[in-house]
Amino acid sequence: MRTSVRRGIALVAGLAFASAGVMATAVPASAGTDAEIVLKRGGVWWKSYGDKFTVKDRLADGYWVQGIFRINGRAEHWVDNKRGAGEEVTWTYDAPEDQLIEIKMCYMDEVVTLWCTGWAKGRT
Repeated sequence: MRTSVRRGIALVAGLAFASAGVMATAVPASAGTDAEIVLKRGGVWWKSYGDKFTVKDRLADGYWVQGIFRINGRAEHWVDNKRGAGEEVTWTYDAPEDQLIEIKMCYMDEVVTLWCTGWAKGRT
């Protein structure tokens, strides 16, 4: 019963996020280009200087934020931020230079993905 109710809540919450008129931005891709997605509920950033990927939860709503990145369309790397509103998690990845990097952000409720952005692109 609890699982059914949780899935129903997750579905409604996911639809609410999707219809909230969110906007994602990306910096044009070129050598050493940063990428970011910043929304009301959270944000993810790739900083080419230092090869840092940051995930921030920006809203105290009981959900957490997951950042995902991939280099040249290969294996995805997930970085979870379950620390709460206002907190950041930064992960350093020793990426080869001048490669395509794609990032996206998902809103999560326990193990249920509520909603994800599209991919934003940059260069390592």
